[in-house]
Amino acid sequence: MFLRGKKTIYLDLYEDDKKVCNVGFAQFCGSSDLLKLSVQIKKGGESLTGNYPIVVQSKEESACLGTISLQHGIGTFEKEWRIQGETVKIGNISIAWEDMQGVYAQGLDMQFIWGGIHSHTPRKVHTTKPVLEKEMEKKCQSQQIAEIFSEQQKNVTELIIQENFCKDKWEQLLKEYPNVHPFSDERVFISIEPKDFLILEESCQRLVHNSFLLHGFYNYRHVILGKDKKMGSNSETCFYLGVPGTFFEREKQVAVMFGFEGFESAGAVEIGKFGYYMREVFI
Repeated sequence: MFLRGKKTIYLDLYEDDKKVCNVGFAQFCGSSDLLKLSVQIKKGGESLTGNYPIVVQSKEESACLGTISLQHGIGTFEKEWRIQGETVKIGNISIAWEDMQGVYAQGLDMQFIWGGIHSHTPRKVHTTKPVLEKEMEKKCQSQQIAEIFSEQQKNVTELIIQENFCKDKWEQLLKEYPNVHPFSDERVFISIEPKDFLILEESCQRLVHNSFLLHGFYNYRHVILGKDKKMGSNSETCFYLGVPGTFFEREKQVAVMFGFEGFESAGAVEIGKFGYYMREVFI
């Protein structure tokens, strides 16, 4: 059931992954058909001056709500949305209350403000400036990808039904997309873009809005999809979507936050090594 009543989340300032102090709060107020958010930043410090994105993070995605204008660490932000059944539509995505994870605002360098929605102790967000900076700078590109994706869905029949049609969908995809061997072994993956996510099951197509995935795509211009052994199993197979990036503990924690629970590279995984953050998907 979507929130009816009030929920207050205390916001903390972090610097270099360490909690510095409480800086204010975010309050959600839900009525029968409206959800209102009020953010009050009261003591963020001299360095927090300017306009900063306010983001709501769900289990798999994040949605930018707008910007909060801070003067010497002080500012307010308000927004409201109409509740549609058990979800609220923010931008291009619909989020259920139980899927919301927290509210954050990106500051300067390694500063950020975070408050967890479903925990009594605010959960720390391990994020880096490039992730959110790239997201904000290219939010128009994200919208364009969503529009292209929508147009591609209209032509799904043309994409799948061809003269050399295969009964096995994976075999068909191997013919339609560039084949790659990202881990320098016999495993075959295909190189795709977010606009191609129509080949995934409908439940996985929402990844077209996943901020971590888009960040990796903007940097390397591709993601990979492939069939492999299921993690923890010697015989069962499944499909994995991989986002390119380099391995660092902080980046790994951001990846987990956005649903990418594994990392794989050619050879042993080492700090600073290029590879792919992986998550299971269905086609």
